[in-house]
Amino acid sequence: MAGDEYGYGYYEGDESNYGILGGYTSLPMRFCRFFVYRKAMSILKAHKKAGRLLDVGCAYGFWAEFSRRNGFDSSGCDVSKFAVSAAKERFPHMDFRQADIEKPLDFPSSAFDVVTAFDVLEHCRDIGPTLSELRRVLNDDGILLVSVPDSDLFSQERDRDDTHVWYMNFEGWKAVFEKNGFRVAGSWVFPRPLKDVRPRWCIRLTLLRKR
Repeated sequence: MAGDEYGYGYYEGDESNYGILGGYTSLPMRFCRFFVYRKAMSILKAHKKAGRLLDVGCAYGFWAEFSRRNGFDSSGCDVSKFAVSAAKERFPHMDFRQADIEKPLDFPSSAFDVVTAFDVLEHCRDIGPTLSELRRVLNDDGILLVSVPDSDLFSQERDRDDTHVWYMNFEGWKAVFEKNGFRVAGSWVFPRPLKDVRPRWCIRLTLLRKR
């Protein structure tokens, strides 16, 4: 994963799917985040009321700040120098670092109670080592919450993001998770009422625990 690919054009231009909605900071994107973050937080709170949280692929830091305001000691990392700079500018009170999750992270083992990775794993050429590293920094009772493209909901043909490497349905992702030391503790298609009407407007959130 090369950080140079994820600059202004990726987040605010037309080099990714964000461009369809006018960019990462556009009103439609903020509207989407409003609901997705609340769904993700409701999932987390059912298992963890507080604790140390690492947001992998933190982008501009919006989720890390949201989770901080909801009781977590949150920090973030991203491969994009551009995004990390934007996160630090918006939320200077928080810890944001540039890091490539396909390489060893600069965090101790078992350092976090929660790790989140939203729309990240599909970018990783080496998913196995990436999941192993996320597993390493997560404590034994920790949870990993991810969102990944589900090819049953969003087809490769509709994808405008050339940095995506993997296209699998949920069963394919589940097999990858289980092969790399995780078990699926829950999975949600959100918003559920749109699954059969506008599936490409849905995302899949999956909760993982160490095996």
